[in-house]
Amino acid sequence: MSDRAVSAPAQGPSRHRYWQHSLPWLAVLVGALVTLAGWALARHYARLRVETAFQEAIFDARHDLLDRMKIYQQVLLGTAGLIRASREVSLDEWRGYYESLQMRQHYPGFSMMGYAEVFESADLPAHEQRMRDQGVVDYRVFPAGNLRSHAAIIFLDSN
Repeated sequence: MSDRAVSAPAQGPSRHRYWQHSLPWLAVLVGALVTLAGWALARHYARLRVETAFQEAIFDARHDLLDRMKIYQQVLLGTAGLIRASREVSLDEWRGYYESLQMRQHYPGFSMMGYAEVFESADLPAHEQRMRDQGVVDYRVFPAGNLRSHAAIIFLDSN
């Protein structure tokens, strides 16, 4: 019986010392794990904020681009209306229309706007004479070979 009494108290203090020395390390380990978890969570939310901001920027850019394209489409439809409404658009009519659009102020994305006329080769001399009669000196269509048809830019204005 005395052996048991001696051996029991000897194990108690060594176990106590083990936990006593392990507790600081356990606290450091728990602290490190909590810090790591906090860092991972903060990183996750930071990525979400960046992705959300990027998606919003994409949405805004797409919306702005579509709005701008609709505006330009309206200008082109108006130009097509001018050409359809007039039997033959003169250079003066074109310039008046272009100036009335006030392109620099209202449509800064347009760098140029023009109209190309398509005609048969047989009509080439009459086309060139009509443009000269409108005040375009030395007007000629290139190339002037034997082509089935021609497309000449007859009106071209820029901002």
